[in-house]
Amino acid sequence: MRDIKTLLEILLDQYQNNRIDGIQWAGLCFAIIRIDVGHVIDQYEKEDLFDVIKANRPESAAPFYWWPKGEVEPRVEFLKKLISEL
Repeated sequence: MRDIKTLLEILLDQYQNNRIDGIQWAGLCFAIIRIDVGHVIDQYEKEDLFDVIKANRPESAAPFYWWPKGEVEPRVEFLKKLISEL
């Protein structure tokens, strides 16, 4: 299994480059599910990503979607920040 920094970098790359249809439409959790279904990551890596994302929820985040659907930049910045902190 890959380390969390590598997994976050994969998620960031997939999210920024929209390599899987619809990945940017919703939020990061949807993106994690899409890269799991697309066999980019495995089930255990998916769970690790969910844990890290949820553990680092921004204080100002809304309850369900932390940022408006379709807004890519806040999600990209969030992932970059997490990666830089590792």
